[in-house]
Amino acid sequence: MARTPDCLVCRDHVKPDTYCTECGLYDFRYPDEEPRKRSPLPLKLRRAVIARDGYSCGLCGRNVEPGDVHIDHVKPVALGGLDLLENLQVAHSRCNLVKGPHFGRAN
Repeated sequence: MARTPDCLVCRDHVKPDTYCTECGLYDFRYPDEEPRKRSPLPLKLRRAVIARDGYSCGLCGRNVEPGDVHIDHVKPVALGGLDLLENLQVAHSRCNLVKGPHFGRAN
C-alpha cells in the first residue's frame, strides 16, 4: 500500500511532491516520520533584525516589549522562505502566532 503524507499545517493527506489543496502549502511529512526541527536563528542575525526594525512590530506597527520579541519570516519557511535579513522582521509573539504560515508585513 502506498504511503500518503500529511500536510504539516492542516493535517490533510496530500500527494507526494504537490501542494496541499486545503491550505496551499508545500510542507508535509509522512505520519511515521519524526517532526523536522529547524535550527534557531543565529544570535547575530536576530540582533541585526532588531537593530534594523527597532522594537516595532512588522505586522501591526506597534512597539514590542523586549521580552515579547519574535523574529518572524515575512515569507514563511513552510512556503520556501529563507533565514535572510530581507525576509525577517520583528513581531509581537501574538501577531506572529496569529499570522501562522502566511505572508505578512505591516501596511
